[in-house]
Amino acid sequence: MFSVLMLIPALACLGADSFEAASVWEAYKNNFIQGDGRVIDTYHKNFSHSEAQAYGLLLALKFNEKELFGKIARWSRNNLQVRKGDRLLCWSWGKRPVGEWRVKDYNNASDADVLTAWALLLAGRKWNIPEYTDNALALIRDIRTLLFIKYQGRNVLLPGYSGFVQSENNFEYNPSYFIPLAYRDFIKAGDAPEFWKTALKDGLWMQKKSLFGRFALPANWVRVGASGLEPSRSSKYGYDAIRVLLYTVEWLEPEKSQHLNGAVNVEGLKKLFEISQPDRWIPAEVRLQDDFISPDDAPAGFYMIYSRLMEFTGNHQLAKQLKQRALVKINEEKSNYYSCSLFLLALKQAY
Repeated sequence: MFSVLMLIPALACLGADSFEAASVWEAYKNNFIQGDGRVIDTYHKNFSHSEAQAYGLLLALKFNEKELFGKIARWSRNNLQVRKGDRLLCWSWGKRPVGEWRVKDYNNASDADVLTAWALLLAGRKWNIPEYTDNALALIRDIRTLLFIKYQGRNVLLPGYSGFVQSENNFEYNPSYFIPLAYRDFIKAGDAPEFWKTALKDGLWMQKKSLFGRFALPANWVRVGASGLEPSRSSKYGYDAIRVLLYTVEWLEPEKSQHLNGAVNVEGLKKLFEISQPDRWIPAEVRLQDDFISPDDAPAGFYMIYSRLMEFTGNHQLAKQLKQRALVKINEEKSNYYSCSLFLLALKQAY
């Protein structure tokens, strides 16, 4: 339970989205964040993973909760940052077959490492805590030296340390793991700035090549092979790829750029909306091989991201409609870890 008084700090920082956003945040903390800082994915057997911990850090920053940020950071450091020889985070932590709760998979997830390093960097600057800055720089160095592969002379981020590369020209790529705003802050942090400038440019190049189908949508997963790039695994746009839109808008918004550099095809999305909007729904997935549009409605977090994108491109009426739909749906989804995470991350508020 929470009261209006508990909402005041969040209301102050979130302005127009005030009460709805703050109430979702309070529900998020109650449902998904333990007292020790462990963030729980209730959809996946109450496991924890490095992505959830990173989202928790970013949201604690967004809502200016210094103490909570510290708890989440400590839990991640003590339980996930336990690989030998580097500072990368183990991606999966949960109940093992023998009943013990601990790391389940020591491989990393590169987006979580990038997001964690970025959150620590921002927190060190915001609250003047050198320890956060030092930890961020150590993690940034390991991301740079351990997680990139050369493809056609360009620096490309792998999804993880192991298991994704067959050869230099045969590997898997996840477009939603490229987070340009983080790279921009890595440049400023002083860790090999020329590398991160190049990585930012090369990441945008890969994003443009990762758009497929009639609507030119990003794929959840991409296979890079001798013949180029193609959708892999489920060959769909949806669960993972929605974050491409989020990170692109978050990156461009502070600079008020008038274009999206080709990383997102806005016209393709508008066509998708034209098909779905008469019934006031957005599809959860699109199959990229044949452009089949799923009849399943997207969750609230998707709607909030689409609203941000449409607002950014000047389509304010559609942005308002999508936002209203997001606000209605989120009240039904406060137990949905992923939808709530996306909803809160998509709020128009600096970290």
